Amino acid sequence: MLANNIKLNELSHKSASLPSLIGLLTTGGDWRIALSPDTGVNAYGYAATPNPDAYAFGSSTCSQISARGFKQSLLRLQDLQQRLNTDTLTTVYDDELAQLRQRLHELLSLPQHTDICFFTFWH
Repeated sequence: MLANNIKLNELSHKSASLPSLIGLLTTGGDWRIALSPDTGVNAYGYAATPNPDAYAFGSSTCSQISARGFKQSLLRLQDLQQRLNTDTLTTVYDDELAQLRQRLHELLSLPQHTDICFFTFWH
């Protein structure tokens, strides 16, 4: 079992389903980001959706997500889900990592032979 309930056998099948955006925003961390079923907010008092009455300071667990950040995240998730209609989750994942590596090379002006490795730690 992988993060966000994506099963290993879904990696090689087309049309794998990704979790909802709110599911992604409220899982994978510690207990503080989980939404209370009673209030709909996390331990910091914020929901997983934008609140026009709250200030959105950045990408911190203890700050409100901005409308712009939520919209861009939703568009990105929809794009990924659309790609899964024609490609396997493994292919999409590999393509995304390749794009990240290329972008980091460009931003950091790294020599082309520099390897960038991504690691996931499960506990």
